[in-house]
Amino acid sequence: MKDFVRDVNRRAPLLGHRAVQFTVLREDVRTEIQIMTSLQHAWDRRNHCFYEWLREGNGGEATLDLRIDDHAVAEALHVADQMADHNFASFLTMRGHK
Repeated sequence: MKDFVRDVNRRAPLLGHRAVQFTVLREDVRTEIQIMTSLQHAWDRRNHCFYEWLREGNGGEATLDLRIDDHAVAEALHVADQMADHNFASFLTMRGHK
C-alpha cells in the first residue's frame, strides 16, 4: 500500500498527487486501485496530462515557476479538502453522531 496523502516521503517534489493506492494481484493480473476524495479525483483528472508529460522527461521544458505554482494549487486544495472533512466531522459530533 502506498499512502500519498499522509506519507510525505512518498510524494515527489513539486507534484500534487494525493491518494492511497494499492495493488491487487489476481490470476496473474495486476490491478492498481487508488482511493481518493472527490476533490483529489477532480485534481488528478485535471492535472494528469501535465504529470504524464513531466514523467516522460519533459520536466526541463516546464518552467520551475509553473511547477511550483501547480504544486501550490494542489497543496491548497488538499488543505481545503481536509478542512471540509474536519467541518463535516464537527457537524456530525454536534448532531450526536459518532
